[in-house]
Amino acid sequence: MKRLLSCLCLTIGLLGCGDDDSSSADAGGGEDASSGCETAAACDDGMFCNGAEGCSDGRCVPGTAPCDGACDETADECNDDCPDADGDGALDSACGGTDCDDANPSRFPGNMEVCDVADLDEDCDPSTFGFRDQDMDGYPDDSCCNGDVCGDDCADTRANQHPTLAESCDSLDNDCDGAIDEGVVPIWYEDGDGDDYGDVDGATMMVCGRPPGFADNPDDCDDTRSSRNPGLGESCTPEPGGGPIDEDCDGTVDEDCLCVAGEDRPCMAPGRCMAGIETCVDGTFGGCSVEPLAETCNGEDDDCDGSTDETLTVECYEDADGDGFPAMGAGVQEVCPVAGRPTHGSCPVGLTDTDSADCDDDRSDTYPGAPELCDRRDNDCSSDGDPEPAEDVDNDGYTAIGFAGCNGGFPKTDCRDGNANVHPGADFQAVPYCTNGNTPCACTGRSGTTWTCPVACRPDMCDGMPATFDFDCDGGTDVMPALSCTTGMTCNMLPGMRCTSNPNPSPMPAQATVRNCGFDVDNASCSCARGSCAATTSGTFALRCR
Repeated sequence: MKRLLSCLCLTIGLLGCGDDDSSSADAGGGEDASSGCETAAACDDGMFCNGAEGCSDGRCVPGTAPCDGACDETADECNDDCPDADGDGALDSACGGTDCDDANPSRFPGNMEVCDVADLDEDCDPSTFGFRDQDMDGYPDDSCCNGDVCGDDCADTRANQHPTLAESCDSLDNDCDGAIDEGVVPIWYEDGDGDDYGDVDGATMMVCGRPPGFADNPDDCDDTRSSRNPGLGESCTPEPGGGPIDEDCDGTVDEDCLCVAGEDRPCMAPGRCMAGIETCVDGTFGGCSVEPLAETCNGEDDDCDGSTDETLTVECYEDADGDGFPAMGAGVQEVCPVAGRPTHGSCPVGLTDTDSADCDDDRSDTYPGAPELCDRRDNDCSSDGDPEPAEDVDNDGYTAIGFAGCNGGFPKTDCRDGNANVHPGADFQAVPYCTNGNTPCACTGRSGTTWTCPVACRPDMCDGMPATFDFDCDGGTDVMPALSCTTGMTCNMLPGMRCTSNPNPSPMPAQATVRNCGFDVDNASCSCARGSCAATTSGTFALRCR
């Protein structure tokens, strides 16, 4: 009896009677497999066929199944006598084995399931069925079943039918939902005049293909005449024997027509063509009756097309200095070209066709790319018109000797371009100097009108003047012109004069003794009257230059 109960248990639920799952409650009676334990008894699930559970490191672990073949959970023993009647290697499930049909060698666990009309469960798994896909669309045939479990391809001989395909209008159940052409059958409208626009009030049909005499829209405003439908343009010519009609079915008649057929008006073109007339043809006025001439650049519409001098004029820009480059922002004019003026692109005098801006439109020698002159100006516009002081640093009208940045303009003869008092042709300058013995040197201080000289004086410059006193760049030392005092003239501000008595009582001026400026001289002052001078000496000092 105990063995019979075991077989019944296995028949009803093989896995329920002999669970060998080691990851669930089978790993311990009152303890979860992941819960803590202290003894193996705490992990015992009371089942025989899945082995004795144990406790390791505080965790329940599954046991080892005691039977290699059938196991009788009711009798708590291995059933070594369980048969394999069909010889397929699987024992009969009635006595604890896994063979669902021990009388059929083609049915046992692990066997390949096939699609057959008998719905035979070859692998003893009711959730599987044989896979057959004749149309190669990736979906199994719905005739392949295992009980109530079947494939989902409703037409395994047509690839245009399977569950995920969109429905199309072809009289087939494309998406295998049991309905045909649902939501995709179009409405067709009766088209009596055959212009592909249907009558909104006419008959309709719902079929997949377009039937003869029907259109896919109900937009025709007159289904008796093919000369009226939305696809036509508005005609400005009335129908014979009738008035204007709405050809394009927009509810407005002749809206695109500018005139009535046969209507005349004076020519709208300017100039000579205004003497003619224009006649309306197809809703638009035609050409002027005056014979057109070839267009010439004369300010007239010679060819009567409404445009004057078209394609013949040139764009010219204002050019005040006539150098071929316009001022920044100069206005453009459309003018007739002037023959023989290549420099200014055939533009009249005062205009140019070049749009490159001039940095100075008041000077003809200043424009982009012009030769750079020695005049302190940006002749070639390379500095945006800003002055170029390097061409004459001291602004005395002379460029430094050997300067390579310009040509022409100022002479390149300035021997000292940092001082405006020194240049060719310069006069003797009144510049104070002090001396060190007989050598001129630089002044370093001034108190009132007195200049002082440093202890270690050097032959240098005073106020930028050369020690050699070469003011006119001729290479020689310049000296102060001779001075003289005349009767009635106070000469005490002219240093370096030595006044002597004139033995001749006639009114002759006393003569001054002159030395080169910068050298020590007596500080002599004099007063001249009635032909004689009285001199007073008050020490010596360096002669001033003037």
